[in-house]
Amino acid sequence: MSSDSLKRDYRSRQSSDSTTPGRKRFAERLPKDHDRTESYGYRNEFFEKQIDPVWASTKVAAKILDISPNALRIMKCRGKVECRYFGKHLRFEISQLQLLLRKNR
Repeated sequence: MSSDSLKRDYRSRQSSDSTTPGRKRFAERLPKDHDRTESYGYRNEFFEKQIDPVWASTKVAAKILDISPNALRIMKCRGKVECRYFGKHLRFEISQLQLLLRKNR
């Protein structure tokens, strides 16, 4: 096959064919997750009486406050947000984040 025919094949591709068929089939096989909430993770029908988490990681806390994780770390260094270390992991109390969110809005 010559390079000219390859170019024609590439150029004649429609814009709707943005993914290869293999990727499309792979995406169809992925499970659909309708039980995922935006801020706190997964909910399961078997654990309806599950206690909501008290502590959030930096990434989740930043999503709750709608800021970047680095901005949250800067707020921590300036003393605007209370947090704790569990081992080497930095955690933020969700109730404190919600209070901060209400106070700033």
